[in-house]
Amino acid sequence: KTEKDPYLKYIDGSYDVYIKKPDGWGDKINCYAYVDEKTNNGEWPGVEMKYLGEGVYAYNLPDDFKTASVIFNDGVSQYPAAQQAGLEFTKGQSMAYINGSWTKVEKKADDIKITFSADTVSAKVGSEVKLTAQASGGSGNYTYKFIVSDNSGNWYKIRDYARSNTCTWRPGAAGNKTLYVDVKDSAGAYKRAALPIEVKKVNEKLSVKLAESPSGTAKVGSEVKLTAQASGGSGNYTYKFILSDNNGNWYKIRDYAKSNTCTWRPGAAGSKTLYVDVKDSEGAYQRVELPIQVTKQTEKLSVKLAASPSGTAKVGSEVKLTAQASGGSGNYTYKFIVSDNNGNWYKIRDYAKANTSTWIPGAAGNKTLYVDVKDSAGAYQRVELPIQVTKQAEKLSVKLTASPSKTVKVGSEVKLTAQATGGSGSYLYDFLVCSPDNNWYRLRDYEKTGTYLWVPKTVGNTMLYVDAVDGEGNYRRESLSILVTK
Repeated sequence: KTEKDPYLKYIDGSYDVYIKKPDGWGDKINCYAYVDEKTNNGEWPGVEMKYLGEGVYAYNLPDDFKTASVIFNDGVSQYPAAQQAGLEFTKGQSMAYINGSWTKVEKKADDIKITFSADTVSAKVGSEVKLTAQASGGSGNYTYKFIVSDNSGNWYKIRDYARSNTCTWRPGAAGNKTLYVDVKDSAGAYKRAALPIEVKKVNEKLSVKLAESPSGTAKVGSEVKLTAQASGGSGNYTYKFILSDNNGNWYKIRDYAKSNTCTWRPGAAGSKTLYVDVKDSEGAYQRVELPIQVTKQTEKLSVKLAASPSGTAKVGSEVKLTAQASGGSGNYTYKFIVSDNNGNWYKIRDYAKANTSTWIPGAAGNKTLYVDVKDSAGAYQRVELPIQVTKQAEKLSVKLTASPSKTVKVGSEVKLTAQATGGSGSYLYDFLVCSPDNNWYRLRDYEKTGTYLWVPKTVGNTMLYVDAVDGEGNYRRESLSILVTK
């Protein structure tokens, strides 16, 4: 019958009245319903009916129309005809006008419907959540299967099909989840319902840690940084910092705020106690305390820096840097730095307790040496020291000539000329002679002049020498041979 009259699938009893459009009627069909002369569902031609398909239209009468008369029309044609009584309708019994017949509609079996709920919309990890599903419609004798999925696409079976419509679930991880129930009836019909739920971590007890920098002791007027770190509770912490002294006086350093750090400047010496009060978003409260000893301010930190050699140094040579700090709170650490005239900065050595360091210059030029010093209270001081770095001198060398050369006469004058190069300059010259009989004589002791007039007295091959030294004590000897004749 359904294949022959496919429109019948739309007439399922879910509406009060139906009409199968008569031949020749327009596409807009109205339903005019009246209880008496004064009570109707609207002025003629009534209310437009809902089109369901295959020429079938449907309408639900007002809820308070327990009994009524019904007239269908398209604005031109109508049924029943004019001056005839309307079709009789009783609430609770669907009726259909099909091919001239006003007939009762047997309501089809309902599809399975499910009401699905949990005893909470937000659960904690590890807590019990009771799931309840209530099915209706279908053929009855339901079985229920419970499932959960997470936002990562993972699916887990909570419980397989069983007759019980309740189930207990323990969330194992935090996050947004979706709960499902699958229901089957005795005829094998199937329906699924879903329920979103948020799972939260179980809050640990609110706890707080408080630290200060410097720790344990501070100087009057110095900066003390307070850092509090809360954990547990419900998060969204606010922090309040407080101070008390040994005389029972209390002072608020800073009122509640989200920042977990605060700076405090001690105003008087003595034993103090620092406090932080913390609240979370649910109003949970926790206080921790920290003792601190405030001492009077010492002399200002000062530093001296010396270099050896001082003033100038050679590329590649060792320069010993010595810093000497005083004042402050003691327990100094030293950092050595160098800069050049091009604005380049280089760290020679990072902070350490040793107050000396060795620096080997890598390039010539004007440099500035620095030492940064910190004491145990965090006080800081920098001093600088200029130094000139020069290129490494060439090795000292000396050249010795005689005029006349090679052969000279006894008693004649021979001009000896020595010329030193390299080294550090500021040369001194010492002239010597070794006679043919291998006796040594100093002709002249060290002087700045590099020339000397020598008068030979002995015939034979004679060796002449010059010793040259520079300003740094570097030494070089050179010699030449000359024949002395009669």
